[in-house]
Amino acid sequence: TAYRRQRQMCIRDSLGLGPDATDSDYRLGEIITYTINITDVQEGTIDNFVITDTLPAGFSYVGNSSSITAGAHITADGAAASGINPTASAGSPQVITWDFGSLVNAGESDDTVQSDDMSIQYQVLIDDDAALATTSLSDLVNTVSMTYDTVVGPAGTAVTPYNDTATDQVDVPQPLFNAGSLAKTLVNTSVGGDTNTEVEANEVVSFQIQACNVGGAPAFDVVIPVSYTHLRAHET
Repeated sequence: TAYRRQRQMCIRDSLGLGPDATDSDYRLGEIITYTINITDVQEGTIDNFVITDTLPAGFSYVGNSSSITAGAHITADGAAASGINPTASAGSPQVITWDFGSLVNAGESDDTVQSDDMSIQYQVLIDDDAALATTSLSDLVNTVSMTYDTVVGPAGTAVTPYNDTATDQVDVPQPLFNAGSLAKTLVNTSVGGDTNTEVEANEVVSFQIQACNVGGAPAFDVVIPVSYTHLRAHET
């Protein structure tokens, strides 16, 4: 069962990039719902409008989870902007791309107030522990970028090519066993108890193995391999 929580990244103020969301802790196996808010989309035509999200290593896009909210007067290559589906690259880090082509904001008509905002909501899964750093806490940065070539307004005004980014950081606590977190001690022997450190053939010796997780998350399915020299395991 995957757990789900939400985060937001804002792209606003005539396509300027706003602040990231508040940092939070997440666990392996959780699904994060991200929302990119694009506000005050300038009226006119925006050529080669592309939103790109470079996910942190260990994150993957949840297929068919993307949804776009935009007014009917905002179109992409002549179709509704809300119908754009992203592409996701293979491998890690994964890159999600929303290519709107020529984004057109037709503006208001008949004195009707219409929103010039868009939002993109999608989900990612924290699913690859091997890609996460071997530390008790991984600070993982999600980077969203927005690019376009020109903006041509109703009056024929043009804006130079644009490229900017916004980031959002999540913290992923992980289990951690370091060199000092595993200890093996002699408990007793079948002859001399816990005071005898010398053993004879066919004598039963009891050891205690203690593993200490010094990380910030529980460890599951822990395996501790044990090897013996001139000894064999004795089950009781």
